Amino acid sequence: MQNRYAGDIGDYVKYGLLRALAEGRRLGVAWYLFPDESNTGDGRHIEYLKSPDCWRSRDPELFDTLKRIVEVRRSVDAVEASGILIEAKFSNEILSARDSMPGKYKQRYAWRSLWFERVQDALRDCDVVFADPDNGLCKDDEFRPGTMKCWKRLPLHEAKTLAEGRTAIIYHHNTRRKGGQLKEIESWMERLGSDTLALYWHGAGARSNRTFFIVNPALDMKERLMQFVRKWGPHAELIQNMDTSCDPGIEDSSEKQPPFTTEEMTLSQMKSGFRSEWVLTGDPDTDRALNVRGGKVLHHSKDRHEVYRKAISLRPTRSAVMYTGRIPEDTAIIL
Repeated sequence: MQNRYAGDIGDYVKYGLLRALAEGRRLGVAWYLFPDESNTGDGRHIEYLKSPDCWRSRDPELFDTLKRIVEVRRSVDAVEASGILIEAKFSNEILSARDSMPGKYKQRYAWRSLWFERVQDALRDCDVVFADPDNGLCKDDEFRPGTMKCWKRLPLHEAKTLAEGRTAIIYHHNTRRKGGQLKEIESWMERLGSDTLALYWHGAGARSNRTFFIVNPALDMKERLMQFVRKWGPHAELIQNMDTSCDPGIEDSSEKQPPFTTEEMTLSQMKSGFRSEWVLTGDPDTDRALNVRGGKVLHHSKDRHEVYRKAISLRPTRSAVMYTGRIPEDTAIIL
């Protein structure tokens, strides 16, 4: 995080997500605040504020607050003082040892280690911790604590430490390699833990896409994420671990069924909310060719047989079962 980013489109998504997931919990924010840099064009993505008809409805209070911050003073202090993250605790010590120890690698190494200890102390009693590194995650073997440039990233071991015994939400700035971002996200999900969820934000007026990893999600957070995707789409996508045994919303036991909703959803929302899953819809909305366009989601699972068992038990008058992933062309499905 840098002060000059305050109020941009990334902030709007970021704080909207935190307000959705941390409501009713004690939120802690570790800014990983890096000194402002003036040699890039980052932080200029505030055009969304000129389009309230398009963006404001997602979170009107948040939209209006960020608009005032951009107009008056863009800074982390202004965000904290605004109250948009209600009753949150903040760790806002700037990541800079430039003046006190220039050119002294060992001293900077020690200072950076003590800095993270102070972050942990400041947020020790929080239920949910959000970490906001300037550039996102990095592998431990690529992190150099004595090099200030590396302080723009968050090493994997610190992310796991912040998530011990609670939920951690980790910001990550995706690479700009075309076609590789989903693989990158899945790779980080494996490193962070099998029950990690991810909110992928893409293609909305910024130079790069970004991902928010939810490590050790509380039981209700998957449903909250799905609601966020429906409200903030089409740029928001929920990504889940492909292994059903690791999905916090899907248990192997027949006594613990995955949560389901009877909310109306479009086909696009189903594909975003239930990635590569089988979905049972009631009263489906179809076109003339009987292609499903939406309906009430009665059940969803990565296990097709489980969905059909649920259909038998519910006995809906009109229903349809769809797969939201891509089925290989040479695969035959026997229903």
